[in-house]
Amino acid sequence: MTILLEGWPIEEAPLGDGWASVAALATDRFDMAEEYFAAAVASEPGLDRRGQGAYFMGGVSFYFAFALAFAVLRDKPLPNLTPHSFGIQRDGNLLNYRIAPGSGTSPVRAGALIEEAHAPLIARVREATRLSDAAQWRIIADGIASAFLYAGQHLEREAQGRKLGLEIVRDPTYRFFNGHTDYIEVEGKCFLKRGGCCRYYTADVGSFCATCILRPADEHAGEIRRRYFETEPELKAAEA
Repeated sequence: MTILLEGWPIEEAPLGDGWASVAALATDRFDMAEEYFAAAVASEPGLDRRGQGAYFMGGVSFYFAFALAFAVLRDKPLPNLTPHSFGIQRDGNLLNYRIAPGSGTSPVRAGALIEEAHAPLIARVREATRLSDAAQWRIIADGIASAFLYAGQHLEREAQGRKLGLEIVRDPTYRFFNGHTDYIEVEGKCFLKRGGCCRYYTADVGSFCATCILRPADEHAGEIRRRYFETEPELKAAEA
């Protein structure tokens, strides 16, 4: 087993018992997604059905793109990323992610790789939650940009990560193309500027994320300052 990044719930190892590939999730193992939906609403009471789907797709797309970004930004061969080799496992209210060992794919097909892996799952999540295809693709675009940002920050190659992340999400040949997904700098630190919505605002104690597409753009920087630089340290994690 290979740990991609210590402390992060993603690793490279065979998909054994208790794991479901993305391909299986879209067909005969969607029960694992339903279990996650139930856990999400238990963790965030009131989160609506579309929000449960948004949370799920956000996690899958982020870690799929993170595995890709982590290899590209280290100038390493890509991991074996396909709908059949990338899987999830329930871990309480959270998910673990795993890439089955094997030969990788050319990085020039990064966008196509992401699109092909998520397309079947999108249809299944729409059927289950009524979260539209367009809304899911916007969430995926945010996941891609966020993954490249965080991978770049951890590898001290943030500028390259941001550049590659935006190149992928701004490519109009892909269904996840999003001209609103971007980055915003506040107090010298870079944050994701969301082009989609996770629907956290539907939860009982929920609100719009700091850079939610539904929040006026002129509020983003001020909200980031309030949550990350002015809030008491013990409250930052809860409001992030």
